[in-house]
Amino acid sequence: MKKLLFVLVILALTAIVCNAAEVNVIIDTSNPLGPLKPIMHEFAQGGESTNPNNLLPIVDKMRELHPNIIRIDHLYDYYCKCEIKDGHINVDFSNLDRYIDSIIAMGARPLMSLSYTPKPLSDEKYSVPNDRKLWAELVYKTVRHFNVERKLGIEYWEFWNEPECGFFSGTIQDYLSFYSLTSKVATRADSRIKFGGPTSSSFKEYWIKSLIDYAKEGNLRLDFISWHDYHDTSCHFIDDSARVREWLSQKGMNAELIIDEWNFDAGLVPENDDYRGAVYIARTICEAMDSEIDHMPFFELKDSPKENSRYWGRWGLFTADNQAKTPYYAFLMFSKLSGKRFKLDCSSTNIGGIAAGKDGKCNVILYNTSNTESSNINLKIVGLNTTRANIKCFLIDKTHTNSQELGSNCRLEEVENQTIAGSPGILPVTVNLPNTSVMLIQIN
Repeated sequence: MKKLLFVLVILALTAIVCNAAEVNVIIDTSNPLGPLKPIMHEFAQGGESTNPNNLLPIVDKMRELHPNIIRIDHLYDYYCKCEIKDGHINVDFSNLDRYIDSIIAMGARPLMSLSYTPKPLSDEKYSVPNDRKLWAELVYKTVRHFNVERKLGIEYWEFWNEPECGFFSGTIQDYLSFYSLTSKVATRADSRIKFGGPTSSSFKEYWIKSLIDYAKEGNLRLDFISWHDYHDTSCHFIDDSARVREWLSQKGMNAELIIDEWNFDAGLVPENDDYRGAVYIARTICEAMDSEIDHMPFFELKDSPKENSRYWGRWGLFTADNQAKTPYYAFLMFSKLSGKRFKLDCSSTNIGGIAAGKDGKCNVILYNTSNTESSNINLKIVGLNTTRANIKCFLIDKTHTNSQELGSNCRLEEVENQTIAGSPGILPVTVNLPNTSVMLIQIN
């Protein structure tokens, strides 16, 4: 009976593979496309905790992702103690220092969102500061403290966060006026910084174009345009970024484009916690490589706590008790990419990916967006100067690298390790890519 059951299981698995779609993927390593964009190493953290040591427990795990930028907001309402004395604003930066030190310990540099209004300048943090002179002094002291006194050389600074969706009580004209004031005093404190906005909660054409026009007319620093993006499909930001680039060009201006918050959904949905979020991350990063986007900090690092709920659809790569969630492992896959990017052609619209390498090595990430259909991938790698290679495959799907089931024992799960042979300059690799999955293929 056991033997019969075993045979039936093997036949069922064979049937699944046989029924999978056949997909051809060709990677040409002979003519690299150029360097990888740093977007796969960029993150953000929102206002989940006022504890300046909140990120310390995840420092080591974050270092594995080789973070480049980590954006933070709530600088003033969470981490700075301010008081007005003798007509000046005094600031205690000690908590913000500790918070930023934890980001630096990860190997990253902060992107500073100058927000929100501290108590002495309003009883409501989302209000327009009630004293322009004191706000200007606060901003000047902030930039000077970190870039002159501490010599951290923080490059990116922006005014406010999501001003159009209830986080800024003023009008767009109030925002633009304070943008002008803030950009001038920030760049006076350190002229080397890059300053931008409007950090809208989504792609808001009116806000973005208004800021471009205002900066052009007032000869203001606008070193980057920033907005946020929460969609379960990612390719639309390619068109959005191209439009912004065209608006800048029409004004004779140039600026970096930064989506400084993005995730599967702005709501609390299970995909933010599981393998579906990991597939979305892979697809978004791959598509952004060919867009006008310069930087894309993923939102966010760590959840806030909820009673009796470790996983509750929040946006973090880590739970409130510092457990890495499944989407974290998608970024861990991307941390394995290095060197130059290679051209990748695929015969299926459900399958996408990216390939990069150096010194005779090639790493490939493939994703499958189909909810129902697995694919047999016939992968041909052209241009490597070898006829033999070791292949390792790591998988994220519903049953592999599942942090909700494995908890602290979760690891990036290896599903294949073999040596393959090919002809000079051509290595054939065949793998099965399940539906709704991401796979890292390391070729050495």
